[in-house]
This record gives sequence, structure tokens and C-alpha cells, in this order.
Amino acid sequence: MAIIWSATIFLSAFLLFLVQPMMAKMILPMLGGTPAVWNTCMLFYQCTLLAGYGYVHLLSVCVTRRRQLFAHLILLASPLVLLPIGLPSGWTPPDETNPVFWVLLLLAVAIGLPFFVLSTTAPLLQKWFSWTDHPSAHDPYFLYAASNAGSMLALLGYPLAIEPWLPLRGNQAFTQTILWSVGYGVLVVLIAVCAWFVARTQTDQAVPASSGVDRLTATALSPLPAGTIFRWIVLAFIPSSLLLGVTTHITLNVAAIPLLWVIPLALYLLSFIIVFAKWPAANHRVMVLALPLVLLLLVFDAMPPAPSLPQWLELLLPLAGLAAVAMVCHGELVRTRPPTDRLTLFYLLMSIGGALGGLFNALVAPAIFNNTYEYEVALLLACLLIPRLMEADPLRFARLSPYRWFGTWSPSMDAGWISAVVVVAGLFVWFSYTMQNAPVIVDAVLAAAPLVLCYAGIGRPLRFGLAIAGVLLIANIIGRAFSDPVLAQTNLLRRAQGQSS
Repeated sequence: MAIIWSATIFLSAFLLFLVQPMMAKMILPMLGGTPAVWNTCMLFYQCTLLAGYGYVHLLSVCVTRRRQLFAHLILLASPLVLLPIGLPSGWTPPDETNPVFWVLLLLAVAIGLPFFVLSTTAPLLQKWFSWTDHPSAHDPYFLYAASNAGSMLALLGYPLAIEPWLPLRGNQAFTQTILWSVGYGVLVVLIAVCAWFVARTQTDQAVPASSGVDRLTATALSPLPAGTIFRWIVLAFIPSSLLLGVTTHITLNVAAIPLLWVIPLALYLLSFIIVFAKWPAANHRVMVLALPLVLLLLVFDAMPPAPSLPQWLELLLPLAGLAAVAMVCHGELVRTRPPTDRLTLFYLLMSIGGALGGLFNALVAPAIFNNTYEYEVALLLACLLIPRLMEADPLRFARLSPYRWFGTWSPSMDAGWISAVVVVAGLFVWFSYTMQNAPVIVDAVLAAAPLVLCYAGIGRPLRFGLAIAGVLLIANIIGRAFSDPVLAQTNLLRRAQGQSS
């Protein structure tokens, strides 16, 4: 039975992510392939996913089990009358330079309902699976790995195996939109089969149809600690924001390669697949221990006085950082996942964090920043929220860190140490800019030395993150004071071009 559930969730995610490049192929010729357009599309997908997860949560806590099955099957069948998908006629790009809201409205009209329905499948079928008599029903989170595997296959398979061989639409029997419609019809049948399994299980267990909101889902209405809610949201926010930040960063500052956005998104999805597929706790501890070093390398690359790295390393380093941050944040989500009575709430909070990440990068950051600072903001949040290394692996941390005694410091001593690190960073950055024709190795040492001091604070994430934030802030302030005005103006122009058309 688990194979049917996995296949259903896999197909739903495959269709969900297949429609994204299909719509991009329809829209991008009108607007161009700038990072701003892609980030806007991602914002729509994340917000629609949030709406779908919100629907699933409300359905699970307000509607009886049997009525859930009936109501969702009706909703599932409703997009059939709108197929095949396509752009509505008469839509033309707006005259203004920032088409964010036009793109959001177009996507809502073109694929809003099918995308919304597909977005409900993963959490809802996991909830339904927990009602069956399967041995793994008490922990259905492993099915989320099948969802992300389907997403990954669609993401990588579309440019390699679908787009080159099949026309997008037309009068032919085999077009992308027609085959997508056939796949949706198959999905309706599979979900109906899963609903039959649930109904049969409930009949065998003699659960009364008029039992109201069942006892298990009712407990999901009990309040969660505010700290748990905040942590789940932020753990989902950081990889989501960093995904878009890395995409913008490498597209504008490293290499403008077509379809480069596929790689960060693939790494993001791969992290979900790995950690939800019963990721061993020992492997998660290794990632937690390695994350501070990866973050320090990324911050070193972002430091103004740091020497330029080879282009291939400038490309690989942010991608490696995204993978590490996503693995740790998503691994923490899995490690702290709740019982099945809070499953839908858990996924709802995850989707809130993902949508907030897209909202911050697509709408807020371009309005308040004149450069791609959202990338550095996501890195700093990752520094502040890394799991405590002492809790992850006490023995190994005790061997790795010679600064264990920092853990006994008071907040005032922490503040003094952070201030000292910032002062040292300011002096080193100032020396780096004032020294004429200094060897590259000298610039590297001057940029890296303050970060080595920051590493002493890894015992406590707040101290570690604040120290990194102070070092980056003072380095950017001094860097702007010494920077070439022409170069600064060029960066602003590149930023504006990335948000236009």
C-alpha cells in the first residue's frame, strides 16, 4: 500500500514542478529571463503552496475524516474543466519597469487553481496515510521524500528530456500541455484509490461517520510553544531566502548562464529528499559541526577586502553553502517534527517560512537594498540559528574547540568580546585598503583574521552570529568609504537592471 501512496505523492509533485518551467516558457519571452522575474514566479509558487497547506490544516481540524475524503475529491476534480493549461488571451506586458504584480496576477489566472490543488497533496496524503493500518502510519513523514523526488525529476527532466522533444502546445496529439493534462487525470484516479483505502480502513475499524472532528485532529488545535512555532518558521525561511539570494548573487555577480537557477533549486529540493528519507542522526550531527566552517568561508568571500577567487570557486562556494544550510535547517525541522496529530500544522508553518523567504527576496529586499544584501542577511540568520554544537555532539565539540571556557561568560563579557572582534576587523580592513600593492596573501590574511576570532564563538550561536554581523558591517562601511565611486555606481546600475524588464 505504501507504494501507491508514494507513487501518488511523487506524481503530484512531478506535475507541480513540471508546470513551473512550462509557464516560464510561456511568460519569459514577454518579460525576459532576469532574476527578478524568476524570483517573482517563485514567490507565487510559495504563496500558493502556503494557501494549499493552510487549506489542508483547516480541513484536518474542522472536517470529519469521511467528509474530508468527499470534499477533497470534489476539489481535485474541479481543475479538469480548465485543462489544458495556457495563458489567458489578451494579456500583454505592462509598460512599467517592474512587472511583479502583473506576473503574480497572470499566474493566478492561468494556473492558480490547478497549482493550488496539487500543492495540497503531500501534506494531505500523509495525514490520510496516518489513518491507515500500515506499520509506518505513526510516522508518515518519509513520504515527503517521494514528493521532493518527483519535484527533482520534473526540474531536471524538463530541460533535458521534455522540452527538446515535445512542443509546448498545438494541435498535435503529444504536446506538453496535453500530456500534463493526462497526468493530472491519472493523479485524480490515484488519489481516489488512496481515499478508498482510508475509507475501507475506517470501515474495518468501525469508526462512526458522525464522530465530528476526530480525536486525533482535535489535539492539533492545542497551542504550541511560541518558541517552537518561531523556530520552525525561521528554519524554513533561511533556506528559502538563501535559495533566491544565491540565485541572484551568482547570476548578477558571477556568471549570467541560462537556466542557472535550476542548480540552486535542485540542491534545495535534494536537501528535503535526503533529510526526510530517514536521515540518520549521526549524519545530521556531522553537518551541524561542519556548517560554521562553511558559513565562515561564505562570509570571507563576501568581505570587501578579500581577494577575488577564481570564477569556478565563486560559483561553487555559494552553491555549497546553500546545500549545507539547507541540509542543517531542514534536518532540524525533521529532528523536531511533531507527532501526526500536528502534521498539518507543521507543514503549514514550514510553508509560512518558505513564503516569507520568497516575499523578502522578491519584494522587500529590492525596495530597501541597493545591492544583493539579502544574500548576506540569509547567511547571518543561518549563523544565529545554527544548532548548538555542544548539544549536537558534546565529545567531538570538546575536542574541536579550544574555547570551551567561553560558555561560562556573562552577557556583558560576550558584548565586550564582540566589540573587540569588530574593532580588530575594522583595523585589519583599514590596513588592507591603505596598503598599496600588497600581495594577495596579505589581503587574504587581513580579511580572514577577524573571522578566525569569530570562530571562537561557535559554542553559542547568538554570540557567533552577532560577531559575524559586526565584522561584515564594519568591513562594508570601510569598504564603501574607500571604494571607487564609479564602481559603486556600476553596482547600483546592475542591481536596477536585474529588477527591470
